[in-house]
Amino acid sequence: MSQMHRAVIPYESIDPLTIGAAENDELVYRDTLELDIPEANLLAEIRPDEPEAVADATAAAVHALEHPHSGPRFSELLKGAKNPAAGKKLIDWATSPAMQNLYAKHKINFVPAHPEVQTEASLAAILKDAKIFAIDDAYAGANRKRIVDRWVAEILP
Repeated sequence: MSQMHRAVIPYESIDPLTIGAAENDELVYRDTLELDIPEANLLAEIRPDEPEAVADATAAAVHALEHPHSGPRFSELLKGAKNPAAGKKLIDWATSPAMQNLYAKHKINFVPAHPEVQTEASLAAILKDAKIFAIDDAYAGANRKRIVDRWVAEILP
C-alpha cells in the first residue's frame, strides 16, 4: 500500500442566499477538512509564504496591467477599437471609486482595486483570516498539457 499524506484544509462556507449577510456569524459554517491522499496521487502541496507588502498598490496595479504574464498590455486593449474614447471612458468609470463603492453598497462580494474604496465589512471579515496561495503561472503554463491529462486520467473516470 502506498504511503498516505494527510492534508488538513480549513474552510468556511456561507449559504449563497445569505451572501452579504455574513456579519451574522451563525450563517457562516467553519470546519476543517482532513483528507488522506496516497502520495502517488499527490502532485504538490503548496504552502507559500505571505507575499511582501506593496508600498504603493496603485503603482503596482498599473505596472501589472502594463506588464501582464500573458495577453496584451492594458494600454493595447483599446487599439483598433471602433470608439476608443468611449472604451477609455468605460474603463475609467469601472475603476473609479464611484463605481467600485456600488459593490459594497449592494453587498456584492468584490475586493475593490481602487485604494480609496473600502472592502465591504462582512467580506473583509471573511478575508481577514483567509489562506490565499499564489499560483506559479509559469510552471502551470509550461506543464499545462501534462497536468490536464493527469487530471482527466485520475479524477474524471
